[in-house]
Amino acid sequence: MTTDHTPLAVDDISVPGDRYEFEIYPIPVIALAQRQAQQGHNAKRTITAESFGATLYRYAEDEETWIFLGRDTQQLEISLESARRLQRALGVLLSFHDAISDENT
Repeated sequence: MTTDHTPLAVDDISVPGDRYEFEIYPIPVIALAQRQAQQGHNAKRTITAESFGATLYRYAEDEETWIFLGRDTQQLEISLESARRLQRALGVLLSFHDAISDENT
């Protein structure tokens, strides 16, 4: 597993069956977990430290490359085009947050 946060290289590619994929790039995250509320009570929210993984993969017979982000129980698998839209949206949200945080300091 690549843990030094260096760019992925061609040597990181494996071929399990008919799928080409890079090694999983670990991403430590702080996540908000919400549990179901019992009748008449508010849902309890907890913060958890987790590790997500990110990788690129492509099936041998396809031209489309996919990005996987997640873990065993929670995952997102999207096209490169969708990942670029997500990257732009996250950039806008982070810039907005930084701007309002600067105003409040």
